[in-house]
Amino acid sequence: KGSHHIPEDYVSCGVKGATLWQSENDRKQPSKLDITSIAEEALASVSQLLAFEPQRNIHFVVYESLDDSWQALARRVPPSFLMAPLHTSETAVIVLHSAHLDPRNHDEPRVFRHLCHEVTHVCNAERTASTKRLGDGDAGMGIRPWVDEGFAECVANEVASRSDAFSQALAVQDVDVGSTDMIDSELRALNSSKRAWAFQVATSQVLQAIHRHSYRFVFNNLENPHLWA
Repeated sequence: KGSHHIPEDYVSCGVKGATLWQSENDRKQPSKLDITSIAEEALASVSQLLAFEPQRNIHFVVYESLDDSWQALARRVPPSFLMAPLHTSETAVIVLHSAHLDPRNHDEPRVFRHLCHEVTHVCNAERTASTKRLGDGDAGMGIRPWVDEGFAECVANEVASRSDAFSQALAVQDVDVGSTDMIDSELRALNSSKRAWAFQVATSQVLQAIHRHSYRFVFNNLENPHLWA
């Protein structure tokens, strides 16, 4: 499987452009949420917007229980949480929890938007030859957290047609954001009370650059935000 984030007893099924992993029990449970189709749509939508198809092996992992995610991630995260804990030169992993663990996980538009966000992280990492392992402090990343998170939010909101989220982000554009080092620090702290604000600030900064140029221009210059002016 190539990653300790995938429990040994999980089984795979084909997703166009990726692999989906679930427990045998979870896969057999009836669900109104077609995670296979949502994952495929997220990959296709992000790739089309950015004109970029990831070549790394992408694995979507749906944890059946909080114990499974705790053991795989070595940390406790809420069941509504999605993340991409691994980017290597060959493999990327996107994880989420089974819909039965949290009512929000039955919300198809929400799951789609969040998966688009995580797929964008995969594209960002591959485009910049970045690597990342959860908890490594972004040592192998070629781009700043505020760029990575802000761009992922912009792409996800664009493909999910969330104009309301853009309006919320732009509402902070005139706020004194302070040092981008501080924004990066808040984004790295998964439990920070200011993390939501930091996301809005990062999204606002990137969105203004996209308005000046384009999604593809910013994507092609993620390592050089000074070119966005």
